[in-house]
Amino acid sequence: MRRRSASFVVARVARDAATHADEEADIERRGSLAEERVGAVLAVLKAESARSVLDLGCGEGRFLRALLADTVFERIVGVDVSHRALERASERLRLEDMPARRRERISLLHGALWCWTARSLVVL
Repeated sequence: MRRRSASFVVARVARDAATHADEEADIERRGSLAEERVGAVLAVLKAESARSVLDLGCGEGRFLRALLADTVFERIVGVDVSHRALERASERLRLEDMPARRRERISLLHGALWCWTARSLVVL
Protein backbone atom coordinates (compact mmCIF):
# COMPACT_ATOMS: atom_id res chain seq x y z
CA MET A 1 0.00 0.00 0.00
CA ARG A 2 2.82 2.40 0.79
CA ARG A 3 4.44 1.77 -2.55
CA ARG A 4 1.23 2.73 -4.33
CA SER A 5 0.90 5.90 -2.28
CA ALA A 6 4.49 6.89 -2.96
CA SER A 7 4.11 6.38 -6.72
CA PHE A 8 0.88 8.39 -6.65
CA VAL A 9 2.65 11.26 -4.89
CA VAL A 10 5.58 11.14 -7.34
CA ALA A 11 3.19 11.22 -10.32
CA ARG A 12 1.28 14.13 -8.83
CA VAL A 13 4.46 16.11 -8.13
CA ALA A 14 5.65 15.48 -11.69
CA ARG A 15 2.29 16.62 -13.10
CA ASP A 16 2.31 19.75 -10.91
CA ALA A 17 5.88 20.54 -11.94
CA ALA A 18 4.94 20.24 -15.62
CA THR A 19 1.94 22.52 -15.10
CA HIS A 20 4.12 25.06 -13.28
CA ALA A 21 6.70 24.96 -16.10
CA ASP A 22 3.93 25.58 -18.66
CA GLU A 23 2.64 28.53 -16.62
CA GLU A 24 6.14 30.04 -16.37
CA ALA A 25 6.69 29.64 -20.10
CA ASP A 26 3.37 31.39 -20.77
CA ILE A 27 4.35 34.29 -18.50
CA GLU A 28 7.71 34.64 -20.25
CA ARG A 29 6.03 34.63 -23.67
CA ARG A 30 3.67 37.40 -22.63
CA GLY A 31 6.45 39.57 -21.26
CA SER A 32 6.65 41.33 -17.98
CA LEU A 33 3.76 43.04 -16.25
CA ALA A 34 5.57 46.35 -16.70
CA GLU A 35 5.70 45.79 -20.47
CA GLU A 36 1.99 44.96 -20.50
CA ARG A 37 1.21 48.16 -18.62
CA VAL A 38 3.28 50.25 -21.02
CA GLY A 39 1.47 48.68 -23.96
CA ALA A 40 -1.92 49.30 -22.38
CA VAL A 41 -1.17 52.96 -21.64
CA LEU A 42 0.23 53.51 -25.14
CA ALA A 43 -2.93 52.01 -26.61
CA VAL A 44 -5.14 54.37 -24.60
CA LEU A 45 -3.02 57.40 -25.54
CA LYS A 46 -3.27 56.49 -29.22
CA ALA A 47 -7.01 55.82 -28.97
CA GLU A 48 -7.43 59.32 -27.52
CA SER A 49 -5.25 60.80 -30.29
CA ALA A 50 -2.79 62.19 -27.75
CA ARG A 51 0.12 64.09 -29.25
CA SER A 52 1.62 65.45 -26.01
CA VAL A 53 2.30 63.33 -22.94
CA LEU A 54 3.31 64.35 -19.41
CA ASP A 55 4.84 61.51 -17.40
CA LEU A 56 4.72 62.48 -13.72
CA GLY A 57 7.14 60.38 -11.72
CA CYS A 58 9.02 59.28 -14.84
CA GLY A 59 11.84 57.71 -12.85
CA GLU A 60 14.62 56.39 -15.03
CA GLY A 61 12.62 56.84 -18.23
CA ARG A 62 11.34 53.40 -19.19
CA PHE A 63 7.95 54.73 -20.32
CA LEU A 64 9.58 57.76 -21.93
CA ARG A 65 11.62 55.40 -24.11
CA ALA A 66 8.44 53.75 -25.37
CA LEU A 67 6.91 57.15 -26.10
CA LEU A 68 9.99 58.27 -28.03
CA ALA A 69 9.88 55.12 -30.14
CA ASP A 70 6.50 56.18 -31.53
CA THR A 71 6.60 59.33 -33.66
CA VAL A 72 2.89 59.98 -33.11
CA PHE A 73 3.87 61.59 -29.79
CA GLU A 74 5.20 65.02 -30.70
CA ARG A 75 5.85 66.44 -27.22
CA ILE A 76 6.99 64.31 -24.27
CA VAL A 77 7.74 65.68 -20.81
CA GLY A 78 9.11 63.58 -17.98
CA VAL A 79 8.94 64.98 -14.43
CA ASP A 80 10.50 63.46 -11.33
CA VAL A 81 11.37 64.62 -7.85
CA SER A 82 14.72 62.79 -7.94
CA HIS A 83 17.66 64.48 -9.63
CA ARG A 84 19.44 61.13 -9.81
CA ALA A 85 16.49 59.45 -11.55
CA LEU A 86 16.43 62.24 -14.14
CA GLU A 87 20.17 61.89 -14.72
CA ARG A 88 19.71 58.17 -15.17
CA ALA A 89 16.81 58.76 -17.57
CA SER A 90 18.97 61.10 -19.62
CA GLU A 91 21.72 58.47 -19.75
CA ARG A 92 19.36 55.61 -20.63
CA LEU A 93 17.67 57.63 -23.36
CA ARG A 94 21.07 58.85 -24.59
CA LEU A 95 19.76 62.37 -24.90
CA GLU A 96 23.24 63.82 -25.52
CA ASP A 97 23.73 61.58 -28.57
CA MET A 98 20.17 61.90 -29.86
CA PRO A 99 19.57 63.65 -33.19
CA ALA A 100 18.35 67.22 -32.68
CA ARG A 101 14.94 66.65 -34.25
CA ARG A 102 14.19 63.73 -31.95
CA ARG A 103 15.72 65.52 -28.95
CA GLU A 104 13.33 68.45 -29.43
CA ARG A 105 10.40 66.12 -28.71
CA ILE A 106 11.42 65.39 -25.10
CA SER A 107 12.08 67.39 -21.94
CA LEU A 108 13.08 66.19 -18.49
CA LEU A 109 12.07 68.40 -15.58
CA HIS A 110 12.77 68.29 -11.88
CA GLY A 111 9.65 68.82 -9.81
CA ALA A 112 6.84 67.39 -7.79
CA LEU A 113 3.09 67.56 -8.00
CA TRP A 114 1.22 68.56 -4.88
CA CYS A 115 -2.51 68.30 -4.64
CA TRP A 116 -4.22 70.62 -2.19
CA THR A 117 -7.84 70.06 -1.35
CA ALA A 118 -10.10 72.48 0.48
CA ARG A 119 -9.96 70.21 3.51
CA SER A 120 -6.16 70.12 3.67
CA LEU A 121 -5.98 73.89 3.32
CA VAL A 122 -8.30 74.29 6.29
CA VAL A 123 -6.20 71.87 8.35
CA LEU A 124 -3.01 73.74 7.51
